[in-house]
Amino acid sequence: MEVKVFLDKEKKTIELGKLIGKKLNKPSLIYLVGDLGAGKTYLSKGIAKGLGIKNEITSPTFTLINEHKVDNTKIYHLDLYRLSGLNEVLDLGIEDFVDSPDSIVLIEWADKLNGTKFSKNLLEIEILHEKQGRTLVISSNSELYYNLLEDIKNFANTRN
Repeated sequence: MEVKVFLDKEKKTIELGKLIGKKLNKPSLIYLVGDLGAGKTYLSKGIAKGLGIKNEITSPTFTLINEHKVDNTKIYHLDLYRLSGLNEVLDLGIEDFVDSPDSIVLIEWADKLNGTKFSKNLLEIEILHEKQGRTLVISSNSELYYNLLEDIKNFANTRN
């Protein structure tokens, strides 16, 4: 299933992220793909807020992985921008926390994975930066996300 959403403001990107964060099931794996400045980190910030993270999150470009904990949920936020490919990602030990029953894994620059899907519980989000805003193409083959994708459709219909 696939949903396309056009957002004209960064604030709306964060709002959509909050919706996604509130509706996520555990375990979840989210791939974010988009050019530099497309809005991956804004969406990540919104998802973190929706999950209940109080601190302002930043993209872990230099640390590669930031870990947050809210209640019984561990959120792993990865930024693969500085990595050259799949082997370097595997060196991070990603298999140790993907699909852990209490985890949500959010990966910016997931295109560095060269199409590798580490989980069936995968939500893929491509962000296309445009002159007047951004278009998000959100898709999943997992039934785990069908209700979320419907909620995103409703969000798009009421916000734009």
